[in-house]
Amino acid sequence: MITRDGDGNQEDLTNEASRVWAGMACCSYRLNDNPGVDHFSLPGNEGVLNRLLADLGA
Repeated sequence: MITRDGDGNQEDLTNEASRVWAGMACCSYRLNDNPGVDHFSLPGNEGVLNRLLADLGA
């Protein structure tokens, strides 16, 4: 049996991705709160997308 940190679904993937991004020297990693935006609305939220595009442009 293999056990993992997190819930074995999205939380587990998020924990792993956070460790990868945090270790990238070429990019700064920011964990942001998105008040009023639930987990499933994040990919289509205009504010979140605009912030990600601004980061990408930098």
